[in-house]
Amino acid sequence: MTRAGSLEKFASRLHPQVVADVRGWARDRELAPLLAALEGHHRFERFLDRYAEALVARHLRARGCGLRLEVPTPDGKTCDLEVSHGNETFYLHVKRVDTDRPLRRRLTVSSRLRYLEQLERPYVVKVRWHDGATDDDMRLFVKAATDFILHARVGDELAVRADDGREIGGVLIVAPWEGSHVSLAIGLPSGFIDEAPRMRRALQRAYRQFMPRAANVILICS
Repeated sequence: MTRAGSLEKFASRLHPQVVADVRGWARDRELAPLLAALEGHHRFERFLDRYAEALVARHLRARGCGLRLEVPTPDGKTCDLEVSHGNETFYLHVKRVDTDRPLRRRLTVSSRLRYLEQLERPYVVKVRWHDGATDDDMRLFVKAATDFILHARVGDELAVRADDGREIGGVLIVAPWEGSHVSLAIGLPSGFIDEAPRMRRALQRAYRQFMPRAANVILICS
């Protein structure tokens, strides 16, 4: 019995129009190798790594880009995609991070942070805090952040610490904006995202695949 190709095997779990488009790559000189790679992965997790590349390639092709796959670099690595459009060319490194697993914690945003939005300063302000910060911690954080925001300029950053030296969180003046009051950009507390270490590893893998003396782009998919 002939083993079914992975695209057929997993088709019911994928978008039907994407599957139809990808099947049409069999006679496409540029994209036939990506179709063959897709068909060669019979474990769903490994298949999805290539499927992420296929989604990106499909998007770029629809916008008139020329593509080359697995382009070798001088140090023996390969770039996932060489993308060209007109006179422009860049090298794209597609990395997939599985974010389907349930998060271990829920994000709780202290209502105390909303006080910062009442400050009359025309800035976008990013705030972050450590997971597990108590209400007393957040009260101290907001007081320190208020004093900082009232005197800071774009690019200034503050690390807020408790009396015992623990870092509670941080404040960064990101950019000016047209409003008269602070616009908060809520950052995720440290430790909230399980995937952060794997994202860093994905970036490191991509860096090692860079094409020297060329424009390189990393795309992390989930």
